Amino acid sequence: MQTVIRSLRGPGLQEDWRSSRAVLWMAAAFAIAVALIPALTGEWQQQALAELSGLASRYFAEGGLAGFALGGASAAGWGLLLSSNALIIIAAWFALESALVGWPKNLKWIGFIIAVQVGMVGVYFFANPYIQMVLPVGLFDPLLSLRSDVLPQSLRFVFDILLAILVILIRGFFNYWKHRASHEIPFLWHFHAVHHSIEDLDAVTDIAHPVDDLLGRAATIIMAALIGFEYQTFAVLVALHTVYGQLHHTRAPLNLGPLGKIIVDRNFHLTHHSIDPKYFDRNYSGSLVLYDKLFGTYEAPDDKPITTGIPGHHQPANVWEFATARLRPRD
Repeated sequence: MQTVIRSLRGPGLQEDWRSSRAVLWMAAAFAIAVALIPALTGEWQQQALAELSGLASRYFAEGGLAGFALGGASAAGWGLLLSSNALIIIAAWFALESALVGWPKNLKWIGFIIAVQVGMVGVYFFANPYIQMVLPVGLFDPLLSLRSDVLPQSLRFVFDILLAILVILIRGFFNYWKHRASHEIPFLWHFHAVHHSIEDLDAVTDIAHPVDDLLGRAATIIMAALIGFEYQTFAVLVALHTVYGQLHHTRAPLNLGPLGKIIVDRNFHLTHHSIDPKYFDRNYSGSLVLYDKLFGTYEAPDDKPITTGIPGHHQPANVWEFATARLRPRD
């Protein structure tokens, strides 16, 4: 793939293709598009899962060798379809990072990561009915009615822009304080430490304990409930939230340049994972740098190489250590 990219460089680009921001951001846009596919096809997937589940139940009820064989095949198809979204996203990021910056340091760990990610899909599958029970609450319905019933067509675009800004501010505020609480409250840190323990951090190994992950999505859930988004819109927001978080952890040098002083990018967030003590409990924001500056937790990145992990502890070595959030101390 690197040879193909080099062949497309043209004589006017820099000698090192990796330094071409156009190539890097085109690759990132591809990853975002792949991440959105599952969200946009969520309704179709739910219908297909229901049909496969019904087939499996019917075949198992019929009994006999043929019934159990067909029931097992339907159940396997159900599991594969359920985990397909996670597998697509993992494969896309693995291909992207491998093409841009080389193979990951620890290939053996990828199997563990796939198991964790597929398991997380199962957690969210069973949590979805409860999430839909609270979405949408629609406390901002009067505002949405104002847009559709009162405002002239020429002003609706301005309204949408203002609403988008409000969404970003609300989400950023909730995320900042949830993240800060995860460091300052011992019970929450017990689970959040799993995410910080990752030593070979990248977009594929960007995992979090289920308790920490669900709390991390709380800001998006609350925001969607307040504004009254439909569930499918909420699913797209979650997908964007996920891929934006992966951009913060990728090994590929996808930074925002001067915009990184306003909008959180990889350069800003990786310092939060650094084992350098000056970055401990700093740079909590997940969207706007504003909140760290406002609440006194900002530490400017110094552009030096960053080593991630938790001093004195290993990252999880198996699914049991991950599930129980127990990090082994170093000898």
